[in-house]
Amino acid sequence: MSSQRQIQGKKGLLFILLFFPLMAASGQTSASFQKICAQLSGQPNTVGKFRQIKTLPNMQHNLVSSGTFIISAGNGILWQTEKPFASALAVTGTALIQTAADGSKTVTAAAGNRTFTEISGAIASVFEGNPEKMAAEFNIAFTSNNSSGSTISWTTQLIPKSEELLSFIQKITLTGTAKDTVSKIESVKLQETNGGTVLYEFTAQIFPKKLTNDQRAFFNEEK
Repeated sequence: MSSQRQIQGKKGLLFILLFFPLMAASGQTSASFQKICAQLSGQPNTVGKFRQIKTLPNMQHNLVSSGTFIISAGNGILWQTEKPFASALAVTGTALIQTAADGSKTVTAAAGNRTFTEISGAIASVFEGNPEKMAAEFNIAFTSNNSSGSTISWTTQLIPKSEELLSFIQKITLTGTAKDTVSKIESVKLQETNGGTVLYEFTAQIFPKKLTNDQRAFFNEEK
């Protein structure tokens, strides 16, 4: 159980590294890819369900967790895990906020944390329309095809350029769909340097204009 909890604690940080580079691609990529990026970053809030499957080297079984997630341009990212245990992890521009099942909070400030600062910078680059920073950190390969009628299926592979990221991330593969003016990420697979993998699957996505008071409370740093 302790190893599972450690993975849950790192999940929000890892996902920001995975998700936001896609939304922050540079002008060197195809016009179709830029359109999908613009659609992804154009939603003020994305709410849905997630399932995480973690494969560890030398382990006979996978670690699986599930729950709901929120990506909010005005707040940050929230992972509200329901199984195998209840917890919540919110990542904002200034802090990482963990909420236990009893409602108690643990807040970790960004100050002095280089990794956290880099992640927060990635979030800011997306919301401020400054994609150059993330494009400089990843080699990006994008493919797409018309899977059904007007629906486009797309796949993006991200290869870190820096030795620091390559020390724990070997390759990132993202898949999704686009229809009309709406794009969705359906899965993210992280290939770790140690041989492990992390697969995120996303379903039941909706795009509310505003969050509820209960949802916003998870991003509040006050204990």
